[in-house]
Amino acid sequence: MYKTFVRTAAIAAIFAAPAVPALAQAAADPRDRPYYYGHGMMWGDQWGGFGMIFGPIFMILILVAIVVGIIYALKYTGAINLPSNASGSGKALDLLKDRYARGEIDHQEFDERKKRLMD
Repeated sequence: MYKTFVRTAAIAAIFAAPAVPALAQAAADPRDRPYYYGHGMMWGDQWGGFGMIFGPIFMILILVAIVVGIIYALKYTGAINLPSNASGSGKALDLLKDRYARGEIDHQEFDERKKRLMD
């Protein structure tokens, strides 16, 4: 039950994290700033005019972080199962070792097949 709670809390944190900056901006009162609209909105005191440069970069980084977070959450909960070895030779080698351990193949055949798998 504890693992389920931790998994649920982790997933909730992943999906709630992007909402924190939006909630912080929603709480700010725009009437406190004298130049909220117009020229001062993009070039005024916001990052000294670099907002148009860093804004898209941060947007891309946030989107990448969200996608990676979703993939991590799905992998952590077991919803997706990514293969650890793309070539598949690891599974074949394990199967070969099992057959050798059970005595189904002799040492010479084991070495020959292992050499073929490693190529």
